[in-house]
Amino acid sequence: MAGVLVTALLTTAMGYIAGSRVRSPQEAAASARPPATSEIFVEVRKGSIQHRARFEGAVMWHKEFSVESATVGSAARPIVTRVPLAKNVGFDAGAVLLEIADRPVIALQGSVPMLRDLASGARGPDVTRLQEALADAGHYHGVVDGRFGALTEAALRSVYEAAGYTVPLRSGRGRENAAPRAPVALASELTFVPSLPGTLLSYPAGLGEEVEGAVATLGMGGLVVTTEMTADWLPALKQGGDRVRITIEGAGRRRLRGQVTGFSRPHLVDGERLVRVGLSPVVGRLRPGAFDAGVQVEISERKGPEGLKVPLSAIFVSAESGDFVRVLGGDGSIAVAPVQVKVTGNGSAIVEARQRGALAVGDRVAVGLAAP
Repeated sequence: MAGVLVTALLTTAMGYIAGSRVRSPQEAAASARPPATSEIFVEVRKGSIQHRARFEGAVMWHKEFSVESATVGSAARPIVTRVPLAKNVGFDAGAVLLEIADRPVIALQGSVPMLRDLASGARGPDVTRLQEALADAGHYHGVVDGRFGALTEAALRSVYEAAGYTVPLRSGRGRENAAPRAPVALASELTFVPSLPGTLLSYPAGLGEEVEGAVATLGMGGLVVTTEMTADWLPALKQGGDRVRITIEGAGRRRLRGQVTGFSRPHLVDGERLVRVGLSPVVGRLRPGAFDAGVQVEISERKGPEGLKVPLSAIFVSAESGDFVRVLGGDGSIAVAPVQVKVTGNGSAIVEARQRGALAVGDRVAVGLAAP
């Protein structure tokens, strides 16, 4: 009897377990459905819509200057006898740019080149320019009066001594009561550069080679970025402000904030109106190594007014109330807030509540609907 009872109990238990694991077709289909969609909420912020575009750029000097020297024409053989500067090395007034036939080509600041050799007793605007250049270099301490006198001679000696050379001398040789040999400013050895400090970019001729024409190419005015962009960005460029980002690619990737230094007139390229734009960093500094790096220029423009900023996916439309957002209340309830869309872009929208107090910064709006 006991064995029969145990067997019956076991049979009943096994039948219950097996029955609990058997599901109807309806139950199986229901369990295969995805879970119910939950609500997703994001915070309303104050902001604006930024329209952005990227363009390829290049790093170059603000201005390049080719140095010409009368030494090339005056020397019997204009051979380079010394190369004092390395590529991309900066220099200032009084620096020796190159040595030709054992004589220096010295850089001074000035926009007008020397027109003649100048010596004691000379007068004129070219003497004034020489005195100004010597003063800028820190060697002339007299009155700039356009008269080549003792103070100008002393300044000339000082420039050559600082450069490590003897000053050229000239006398009234062959004349009775000739004056002692006195310093002379030679147009073949003093070259005027429009902007200093500068940077050496290249030498056309190397050590031991003969120079023809230019003796050096210089970079001036600092490094800038240039790019071409479509002319419809001109209004944003003219407004200025924090609108331009410069990215220097390569091993030392850097991001700089740039400002527009100038732009060209629009020109047509394959039917598209383009403008060439020059940019310089506001924060950060470009380095000569950036010449070989990739450059990206990003420009942004604010579209429309600043206001309540929400994702586009938070805006719903109904035939009765038009555009609206669904706002999460503190008690977990959801209220409908009709809005007016001011401007859209980049997946966001600037909206204004059509009912006073219905939407504010910090509210949370739904960007997904719960499953019905």
